[in-house]
Amino acid sequence: MKKIVLITVFIGTLFSSCKVNNALVSEKIVDCIDEGVKPKRELFGYPISQYTVDTFTNFEEYLLTKGYIFSSSKQDYRRFIDDVITNPEKYKDIYDHVYNHDQYLDTKIIYNPDFVLLYCPSTILEKEKNDVLSKQLEIMQNVLETTYGDKESVDKLFAATPSENFKYLAFKIPVMYMVLLKVTQFHIPKG
Repeated sequence: MKKIVLITVFIGTLFSSCKVNNALVSEKIVDCIDEGVKPKRELFGYPISQYTVDTFTNFEEYLLTKGYIFSSSKQDYRRFIDDVITNPEKYKDIYDHVYNHDQYLDTKIIYNPDFVLLYCPSTILEKEKNDVLSKQLEIMQNVLETTYGDKESVDKLFAATPSENFKYLAFKIPVMYMVLLKVTQFHIPKG
């Protein structure tokens, strides 16, 4: 009986420690993104008080408001991104929304996905071990080098990201990026 209690306590402690680690990692990624974008915001005279990660929160709110997702759950994002990949023509309003709002264009979010998707996660992984972030980083390196969001990459990303990680913004950012990249790839004016 004593062994069962000790095992239960150990598993509970381990699970609790994973949650703290995910929250800490997410917070550090968010801080890295904001610190990296702050000099650019200052250079172009944009308000420093607006955090760059608010852009991702606002983008998620836009998706919720438009009914593209019904919650910020992994299942809703999965359903939505599958549709974006197969029917990007339906989502011109997302392209218009992103490219007609300064909050997206005045940061490195659109113009420098390497910073948000590769640099900050790599920097955090040097100091904090996190299996989910490590897998996401590997997948996003491939996405940025090749297809910008094919079905196989999406499958890998969702398989690597447990549902409980979708509570944390930093673990949803790669999924949001795939939506932005796919919609942009389809709707950008051909010049």
